[in-house]
Amino acid sequence: MPSAPEQRSRFVDLDQTRARRQLYGRNHLAPSTGRSTLMIAINQFRSLIVALLLIATVLAWIMGDRLEAAMVLVVILLNALIGFFTEWKAQRTLLNLQACEEKWSRVIRITGDQIATAQAIGRRLGIDRSVDGKVYEAIHAQSLA
Repeated sequence: MPSAPEQRSRFVDLDQTRARRQLYGRNHLAPSTGRSTLMIAINQFRSLIVALLLIATVLAWIMGDRLEAAMVLVVILLNALIGFFTEWKAQRTLLNLQACEEKWSRVIRITGDQIATAQAIGRRLGIDRSVDGKVYEAIHAQSLA
C-alpha cells in the first residue's frame, strides 16, 4: 500500500478539477428528449442501400417481375421494422438512464481508527440499495455515532 504522500499525488486538486470540467464538461448524460416515433420510422428509409433496393423494385415491376418486386419490398419493410424497434428501444433505454441519474451525492468521513463498511454507512444514511465507498484519507473527521 502506498504511503500517504504517494496517495495524495494520485488525487486531482481543485484547480485541476475546474480545468478538466472546463475542457470536458460535467460528468453526466446530456439531457435528451429523443426523437419522435415518426422520425425514427422515417429515418429507417434514409440510406443509400434502401434507395438502391427501391430502384431495383421499380425496375423489377416495370420489367414485369412482380414477385421479385414484392419480395424486395418485403425485405425493405422487414429491415425498417427491425431498425425501428432497435432504435426505439435504445432511445427508451437512454431516457430511462437519464431519469435514474443521481442528482446528489453524500460524503461520509469517519475517524482513522474507526472501521465502517459501505453497507453500514448506507444504513446510517437510510439508503437501502447497494452503496460503495473507499477511505482515501481522514483529517479532522468526526464519528457517525
